[in-house]
Amino acid sequence: MKPTQDVIYIVSRSHTRAEAYRQVIDLRGVDEIVTLPFESVMAQILKKPPVLVILDTEAEDIPTALQLLTQLPSNIKRIMLADAFDEEVFLSAYDRGARDFLIKPVPNAYLVATLIRLL
Repeated sequence: MKPTQDVIYIVSRSHTRAEAYRQVIDLRGVDEIVTLPFESVMAQILKKPPVLVILDTEAEDIPTALQLLTQLPSNIKRIMLADAFDEEVFLSAYDRGARDFLIKPVPNAYLVATLIRLL
């Protein structure tokens, strides 16, 4: 499954927060940014694989997010956003392919710089 260039998925429980991230990223000229709840991301990935998945997690989303990281094809880049740093969660996410683990609130400039570096 080959990722579609310039397609980014933002996976979040909060549509408002996902939309805010989408607007920041959209300023960089990405072709398509899709916001999704955790429940529907795998079905969407099978239809149109993204180049990057951003997982915006809350404490109760961590188990689901870690499982999702395991299910993602290895050629899809991953960023995990968390409310607080937890070493065990960080190491688990890293072991599952998340190469960026950011603590919220993430400054817009830092998020964009991370995206530019990854893409």
